[in-house]
Amino acid sequence: MIDRPEVLNGATYKIRAPHIEHAIFVTVNDAVLPDGRRRMREVFVNSKSVEEIGWMVQALRELSQNLARIENDDEMREKIEDWKASFDPKNGSYVMPGAKKQCLGIQSHIGHVLDAHHSRTKKEDDLRWTDEPVKE
Repeated sequence: MIDRPEVLNGATYKIRAPHIEHAIFVTVNDAVLPDGRRRMREVFVNSKSVEEIGWMVQALRELSQNLARIENDDEMREKIEDWKASFDPKNGSYVMPGAKKQCLGIQSHIGHVLDAHHSRTKKEDDLRWTDEPVKE
């Protein structure tokens, strides 16, 4: 289990869904592992859109608890893929603005944010650990 340090570094992402009036802000904080690499440790959400915030806060609280227990990158990828594959039958299936990726709902959209964050930090970590450029 990754202990929570006093200070975490992270990033906040602004996402918009066509069925929600206000933007949703997803903050992903990373813990630094003993070998110097980063791993997602906790995820928070904030929005003026009260109609969706309840389930998001609870789901992301549970996700943050799970992130602390993840031991390897395969488990992290599996958790991210679960979020990306989540489907909202009421408000699903829209194209993410800017990214041109198909979303299956707000849960899926958050999964794409987690994927982008994980990929970005993994590339940055790889650049610190090698003199070779990272292949995309």
